[in-house]
Amino acid sequence: MKHLCIGSDHPGPVGPAGRTGQPHPRPGRGQRLDPIFSRDVGGNVSALALSPGYPTDRTLFAGTGGGVFKSANGGDSWSAMNKGLESLNILSLALTPTFPRTLFAGTNDGGAWQYTFAMPYRLWLPLVLLQSP
Repeated sequence: MKHLCIGSDHPGPVGPAGRTGQPHPRPGRGQRLDPIFSRDVGGNVSALALSPGYPTDRTLFAGTGGGVFKSANGGDSWSAMNKGLESLNILSLALTPTFPRTLFAGTNDGGAWQYTFAMPYRLWLPLVLLQSP
C-alpha cells in the first residue's frame, strides 16, 4: 500500500488509495475519501495504528520502508520518529490500552521495538522478549 486515505469528515474511515493517491472506490458507501499519506517516505506503508483516543486526539502512526511517522492532526501532516531504530523497514505497529503511552514496532529484520511517550527522552528502545524454557 503506497497511500492511505481517511474520510473527509474526520474522524472517518481509513482505507487504501491507488498508485496516484486517489482513493479506491468503496461501492455502496457513497463516502468520499481523501489521501493522507501520499508522499514518498522511503517505501510503501506497511502498518497503521490509531491512538486509543483517535476520535478526539486524531493521532495516527504509519510504518513504512522509511521508518515510523506520526500525525497528530488526522493525517494532514506527518513527522518522522525514527531516533534509535536500527532498521527503518517497519512491518507492524501496535498500541494497546494496557500500555496506552507506548507504541510497539516490528521490523523486517525480526526486531521488536518500543517507543514510550511518557519518557523524558524520545527514542526507540529494543523490546526484550523473554522465551519460556
